[in-house]
Amino acid sequence: MTQEEAVASEAIRKTINGYTIAGDSRIPEAFHGLWAEDAILEFAGFPPVPGFRREGRDAIRAGTESWSNVPGEDPSLTRTSFIRHNLTSCQIELTGPGAARARTYFIVFTELGPDHMGVYSDELVREGDDWLFQHRRITLDWRAPGSLFPPV
Repeated sequence: MTQEEAVASEAIRKTINGYTIAGDSRIPEAFHGLWAEDAILEFAGFPPVPGFRREGRDAIRAGTESWSNVPGEDPSLTRTSFIRHNLTSCQIELTGPGAARARTYFIVFTELGPDHMGVYSDELVREGDDWLFQHRRITLDWRAPGSLFPPV
């Protein structure tokens, strides 16, 4: 691995980690800055939870309108006091001078224990020194009975 590839991989990890921290902390401004203008965020669905596909930064932003980091004000956090996405294995492949793919496993915890787990499949693009999501597909592999997330 060259120094340039190592720097790119670390910058990509920063973006992947930023998604998790901004989402868990419910900080939409930090979350919105991680996406290319024409990005796609999609969730494959996991019965009984339907899938969705948001195309473009504005559509992704609209999906975070209800977020609040004030306790009790976020409608998706009414049944838990915290959520923590834990990232595990992450494989990054640079596919061109300004393009990459990544696959990252995750498991989510609340104060009740493990809630759900799955895989992030990402395509990223470089804009200046930053790497942004071009396409993120979320696939769940498991969901606890009575899971709090994603809400039904």
